[in-house]
Amino acid sequence: MKIKVRNLLPNPFRNIDAYPIDREKIEQLRNSIRETTFWDNVLARPAPKNQGKYQIAYGHHRLIAIKEEFGEERVIDIPVRDLSDEDMLRIMANENMEQWATDWRVIVETLKGTREFLRKHPDIAKRYGTYEKVGTIAISRFLGKNWSERLIQRALAIMNDEEIQEIFPKEGLREKLDITTLERISSIEDKEVKKQWIEKAAEKDISTHEMEEIARFEKDPTLTIQDKQTLRSLIQQDEIRGKEQVRRTYQIYRAQRLTMPKTTPEKERKKKQIEEHLLEIAKEGGHLAELITALAGQVSSYPETLELFPPEETAKANLAMRELARAIGDYREKYDMAKSRITGKQSSLEGD
Repeated sequence: MKIKVRNLLPNPFRNIDAYPIDREKIEQLRNSIRETTFWDNVLARPAPKNQGKYQIAYGHHRLIAIKEEFGEERVIDIPVRDLSDEDMLRIMANENMEQWATDWRVIVETLKGTREFLRKHPDIAKRYGTYEKVGTIAISRFLGKNWSERLIQRALAIMNDEEIQEIFPKEGLREKLDITTLERISSIEDKEVKKQWIEKAAEKDISTHEMEEIARFEKDPTLTIQDKQTLRSLIQQDEIRGKEQVRRTYQIYRAQRLTMPKTTPEKERKKKQIEEHLLEIAKEGGHLAELITALAGQVSSYPETLELFPPEETAKANLAMRELARAIGDYREKYDMAKSRITGKQSSLEGD
């Protein structure tokens, strides 16, 4: 059907203010239209309450490109179908999943529109397994296989989080946060802390794995409020260098807190006792490393002994010995560093 561009309206389930417009994509479409004159990848239906107008099911970027390239008076020939509200919503959702699967804003806004629609139409919602509450299962069944229950569950956690919802209108912030990171943040109970980590995640580009470790200690019931504040400070001072850094900081701090008595003299005695014990273990490890090294030397001195083994076993043994030699080298270096640190601490304590 031939329709003037100005008579085309967006999908009624598309929140124009919340959905991002990709200017690069629009420019690409404009270039494509100039070169091929192709613009009919737009599907529409007659607007139910607006005579002479048509609502498009998808193709919003293409419509903007056509308006900018030719103006609103341009007449284009596009397919028009008798589509229900259910059709319009599903078509839009599947198009979004194909085009914007990595953009959490589009995912969340699509699910918001879907949940609102099903709540307003309980008769339709019942067909998908819900009678009172519109949740993950009903939405997943309504939208189809492209929308997994796991994805919907994660998005709903974000949708129901007031602190996270506050960042939606903030330009330059929401683009830096992926849906998995936001899901981790939503699990933090303290509202003010949650806001801080949202800002920090955007500023420092905290990865999903790092946020997972941060959420772990924020929810740890064995840590006090003061403990968590100390951990946050330690992690931020360290510039959040990676998941293992966060995990190590958390585990070391937790272990220290749980093993150290509260009284100061007893704490120092316990600390010295633990350090002496660790040093003793390190010494034993050093002796073991020397024995293994000596054994490796003997084997290399009498290579004819290796003839007793099949070639493939010999190759495995050689590889294992090389790996072991590297491990011993690393171990010795770490042992020397630990020994010097502990010895230095002990000298300091004795001097005090």
